Amino acid sequence: MPFSVTKNSRPLELLLPRDQQKLLEWPHGWVVLTEAGIWQPQETKPSKRGLVYRGVEEVVSVWCNVYQAWEKDRILMRKYGSREMANENAEPHRVGVLRIDVKAGKITLHVEDQE
Repeated sequence: MPFSVTKNSRPLELLLPRDQQKLLEWPHGWVVLTEAGIWQPQETKPSKRGLVYRGVEEVVSVWCNVYQAWEKDRILMRKYGSREMANENAEPHRVGVLRIDVKAGKITLHVEDQE
């Protein structure tokens, strides 16, 4: 079975060199398995022998400017790849900003301040 950075269950020193390399070069951060069996964020690159590290799933985000449509029961949204782009392209009648995050196939919605 191919190595998965985000599903690793082996201690760092037991990984094949190429898999260690993949884990160490993972750009989205890491978690480490504690003695209590809890995955906790790890701010530095994996380095301690005997510990199990995983890569954090990539989060893909989209920002949407939300507008009241002419019909009272409808809204209109325009999406952008960054909050800055959403702000730059906002029209004066924007009523809100919605951030949609997708991580590991799960969607999370965040209502953000207009400013």
